[in-house]
Amino acid sequence: MATAVREPVVPARDEVGAVKNLRHLLESGDISHLTAFVQGPGGQPIELAPVVLELLRRALPELSRGNAITIVPVSKELTTQEAADLLNVSRPFLVSLLNKGHLPYHLVGTHRRIAFDELMDYKRRRAGKRSEALAAIAAESERLGLKP
Repeated sequence: MATAVREPVVPARDEVGAVKNLRHLLESGDISHLTAFVQGPGGQPIELAPVVLELLRRALPELSRGNAITIVPVSKELTTQEAADLLNVSRPFLVSLLNKGHLPYHLVGTHRRIAFDELMDYKRRRAGKRSEALAAIAAESERLGLKP
């Protein structure tokens, strides 16, 4: 059974250029028809599965800016601190969301655990509400003739 590596992956300064080049390649079109290989031991080509290319496509924007990334398995159950970090909120704020029933959780002993997929569903819902609110503000600003 594989475990998640908790240490973030950070590109070295001299790697950022290569990361940017790969990012542009993967963003330049439909990657579903792209075939990519890495060179294995003894020079043998190993084909990268499409899911690996999609993972790269999603990670490369942050890596090309020199930012660190981590990968979390979807089936993972998160602690309140891990969930708060993924939402970019404080742990006490996350606990208040749990207590108000905005996000499901279960107890392991006395510790709360949040399913990763539930957390991502909440994050998507929150982003959707944020987008709707911004669109409403923009529409009202336009109706009032306000300039950006």
